[in-house]
Amino acid sequence: MLQGGQFDTIYHEHINYFTINSLMHCLRGTDLKIAIFDEFPDLHGGTLRVYLDKRPRHDTIAYFRSKAEMEIMTPKFFGDFATKIEGIKSEFMQLVEGIKWGQDSLVCYGASAKSTVMLNYFGLQPDYVVDDTPTKQWMYTPGSNCEIRPSSTLREDENPLTIILTAWNFAGEIIKKITDLRKNCPETKIITYLPRVGTLKTASV
Repeated sequence: MLQGGQFDTIYHEHINYFTINSLMHCLRGTDLKIAIFDEFPDLHGGTLRVYLDKRPRHDTIAYFRSKAEMEIMTPKFFGDFATKIEGIKSEFMQLVEGIKWGQDSLVCYGASAKSTVMLNYFGLQPDYVVDDTPTKQWMYTPGSNCEIRPSSTLREDENPLTIILTAWNFAGEIIKKITDLRKNCPETKIITYLPRVGTLKTASV
C-alpha cells in the first residue's frame, strides 16, 4: 500500500494497519508468538495472514522482517508517501483538465469506498457514477454528491465519455464490461489514477 501510493485503501473500514513489527509489539506480555505468516501483496494494498502459537519459539523470518520494517518506516518514509500521493493527484488532475477542454462527459465506474476517497481527495465532480450494485443505484456519493446510476447507463449515453476506473484492482473485468456496453457508442476513453496515472483504453465506434 505504502510503496504503491494506494491512498484510496485508507478509509473508515481500515482504521488500523498492522505490520509484523506492530503485531510483535502487541503480543509482548502474552504467551503468544508469531509462528507463521503469509503475505498477499495484491489484496487491499497488501494483506498479512498471521498464525500465532503458545509454544515458546520464535519465527526467525518474522523477527528479521520486523527489524527491516523498523528501518523502513521512519518519518521520512511517511513523508515520501505523502509526497507520492500528492504527485498522483497533480498528474491525474492535469489529465482530467485536458479532457474538460473536449466534449466528453466525465463518468466514474464504481461507487466504492476507494472512489469515495479519491473523489473527495481530488475534489472531482464527475457527471455521474455507475455501479452494478442495485442498493447503491439512484443514491449519491458521500461528500462529492454525485448520482449513482446502473452501468447500463453507459449503453444509453450517446455522448463521448471519459470513464474513470475507480475499481482499478478489477481493471480487466471492468474494461471488458465497458467495451461491451459502449460498442455502438461514440468514442470512449478509460482512465485511471492507480497503479499509475494514464489512459487504459480508447475505443472509437
